[in-house]
Amino acid sequence: TRQFEMGVFRMLGQRRTGIVQLLLIQALTYAIPAWVLGLIAAQVAAAFVTDALHSSTQIELSILPIRAALQLSLRESLDVRRSGTPPVKIAISRSETSSISLPMLFAGTMLAGFGFGIYYIMPLSLLSFNLALLLNLFVFLLVAMLLGLVLLSLNIGYFVEWLVMTVFFWWDYESVRTVAHKNMAAHRPRNRKTTVLYAMSLAFIVFISTAYNSQIDAFVTQIEQERGCDMSLVADRPNQLDRNDLNNARSFLDYALERHAAVKSHTFTSHSVGAISAFITDIKLKTLAGLSPVDIDVAGVPPRLFADLDDRYLSVDGDLPEAALGDKRLLTRSLYDVHGDAGFITGSVFRERHAISEGEAELITLTVNSTDKNTPLKALSFLDISPGFQTSPFTTGRQDVIVSYPAYLRILQTSLPTDLRFQSMDELPMRRCRVRFHDNATDAQKAEVRSLLSSAALRSSSRVVIWDKREELEPVATVDELMTYFFTTTTVVAMCVAFFSLIASMYANVREQTKELGVLRALGLTRPRLYRVYMYEAFTLVFSSSILGIIIGSTVGYTMVLQQALFTQRPLRFHFDAYLLLAVFLSSMLGAVIAS
Repeated sequence: TRQFEMGVFRMLGQRRTGIVQLLLIQALTYAIPAWVLGLIAAQVAAAFVTDALHSSTQIELSILPIRAALQLSLRESLDVRRSGTPPVKIAISRSETSSISLPMLFAGTMLAGFGFGIYYIMPLSLLSFNLALLLNLFVFLLVAMLLGLVLLSLNIGYFVEWLVMTVFFWWDYESVRTVAHKNMAAHRPRNRKTTVLYAMSLAFIVFISTAYNSQIDAFVTQIEQERGCDMSLVADRPNQLDRNDLNNARSFLDYALERHAAVKSHTFTSHSVGAISAFITDIKLKTLAGLSPVDIDVAGVPPRLFADLDDRYLSVDGDLPEAALGDKRLLTRSLYDVHGDAGFITGSVFRERHAISEGEAELITLTVNSTDKNTPLKALSFLDISPGFQTSPFTTGRQDVIVSYPAYLRILQTSLPTDLRFQSMDELPMRRCRVRFHDNATDAQKAEVRSLLSSAALRSSSRVVIWDKREELEPVATVDELMTYFFTTTTVVAMCVAFFSLIASMYANVREQTKELGVLRALGLTRPRLYRVYMYEAFTLVFSSSILGIIIGSTVGYTMVLQQALFTQRPLRFHFDAYLLLAVFLSSMLGAVIAS
């Protein structure tokens, strides 16, 4: 926009380096005070955010000026009679010139850096167990992927702009929309920088927001899967003198919970075998094939265990037994049929890694006073994930083995000393009472159930603890709400930062088309219609690039959620913040009005 002034300077003898120094000094006089004030304001705002969230987030923005001042010749700089936006460009170059191609240099550097990171840095981080280096490499690859998708999306930018113009401004005169389309076609090279800035900023923010929501969802689903219920009464290790535990309160809980309107179901599960006696020092699953034994925990369960727990976190690897009647929630019924009394259910990792199949007899070995006690059982089913128990298709530490109460009693009878043995299944110590509520249960009704569990705790002979999912997830909900406002605010700030690029583009567009505007006015185009032309151009530019950025960030975030769901075997959900889209739309409207 200052090409005439720079042409005059060059005509008076000023060299190119002098003009560059002049522009840099003028830019720094505006930028340095803004940087100082911005850093002070950012430190003050960061202090409040740090105190509220107990964490810090640092966003660095680097804006490099684009050298466009010296791209015009002296004749073009002094020529004010012609438009600065030529509709046709003709480039003539000599084939023997050996100038460096900046696009090729940039593309080559990026590809070489990508290959270096994959071929050298990733193996180095894996061999040295340098998790920080590996995560930094992943962040670099994700940012590079976002930038690549944004650049690819420029190929469909014209169609998206046409679609936005048609959807939002179909009601206006065709002449206004036609002139706006022509303007956007003529200004596309300059507006492309603004498009990339908007799209890249929002793509990164949406991706980070999606990644954060997936981590919160993974944390919540982990709690729900590990507990399998909404509220539970948990007993400590069995009392060696009086090992009844929750048995003293079981009749009271069965009577009270079955009649409460808010309770959907409840169930009891036993202690693990290793917690029964201090004499039991080790529990392993041995295969008859002679493979290495694996550490396990063994617990007794009722026939309707999974029907009374959260079946969203139940996934069976393979076919269901006949006793399950085709319903995975009735899977534990197979432990109580004629053939299942001597069976067990465990994680699917044993099928893949230890070559155990359904119906094959295996040995559950308890080490009691350095002596191995073997109990033969056969595998009935394998679980990828189960509510309330640790089962997995991956080698993630100790796995749980689920058996019926008769099999549980038989394991203890063959392992414990005579004076510590249980005489019947009624004496088996129960560790957990798990309660699930109806979806329409109120907080008052849940408080009543908690009071019933507190009364039952007084009847128990062991120390018991009441676990409530609401109390566990309440801090998560508070942080999630604060982070929602944070990401919305960050989006608005990014739109404001990119808004300065929009103002510069629109200002240059209007200055270069002053003669065309006069011609359009002479042809009868009124002043309000001219206002709408540039307002539509600014809105279409901002909103279309923002939509492209949101789509790209959401797509990459969605793939990350699918990957995490595959690793965790939990039903993770993809979250899209509707407030983000609303903030983008309002910011686009406001920015279009101000910039035009």
